[in-house]
Amino acid sequence: MGFSLICPIGEANTGKAHLYACQFRAMIEDWRAKFHAKSHSQTSNQFPFGFVQLAPWRDQTAELGFSEIRWAQTFGFGFVPNPSLSSVFMAVAMDLPDFASPYGAIHPRFKEDVASRLALAARAVAYGDSSINFQGPFPSRLSISGHTLTIEYDSGNSAIDVRANTGFELCCGNTVNHWCTTTAEWNTVPITAHDQTTVSMDTQVCSGQTHVVAWVRYAWRESPCAFMQCAVYGKDNGLPAPAFLRQGPFQ
Repeated sequence: MGFSLICPIGEANTGKAHLYACQFRAMIEDWRAKFHAKSHSQTSNQFPFGFVQLAPWRDQTAELGFSEIRWAQTFGFGFVPNPSLSSVFMAVAMDLPDFASPYGAIHPRFKEDVASRLALAARAVAYGDSSINFQGPFPSRLSISGHTLTIEYDSGNSAIDVRANTGFELCCGNTVNHWCTTTAEWNTVPITAHDQTTVSMDTQVCSGQTHVVAWVRYAWRESPCAFMQCAVYGKDNGLPAPAFLRQGPFQ
């Protein structure tokens, strides 16, 4: 079986994430159609497609559009494959910075980690090995009790490895329908507790007129963490939880 791979892409599209999701899917569909036609139908028109999600760039915590592109690369799901990107797999690279790379930090020198992640996903998606856990933990439920937000990963079926207490942010509003339009509306909140499958944080940053937790996001930075030191990883496979964005209500 053949499949296509593409290296980290998307940095030139920062500021255009609202277009990128559809453009990225259209590119995949176009490649599939062209390979199918040129091979006289020997190549499937749904052949597997793999990519490396946008890597870190500058050594800073600014939010300058990279997170939106990473989100768009998954068509707003946070993971692949998904209903809009079938037979697609990726390697998360946001936790693999190489700020001293002579090729530019967006192209890190050390390829083994990202290659291993991509190969693992290819074995599962392209070659159908269902025994492989090829994805990092992903939120399955967000709930608020009192002033505590609890995020459950993978429906509680897979253990997580918490390596840091950073990376989570809350946007507060007067209703759950509040739309967060500026960086200033986001409040950094540390992990205050965790167990085998969940992390928790204090929501009291949302108070007064903006007492409702309207949105939650994670790793929403150009370079969200030091090398392999983002907050949440899979305990069994060592893969990072990808960035995510979720709107309330959280019950």
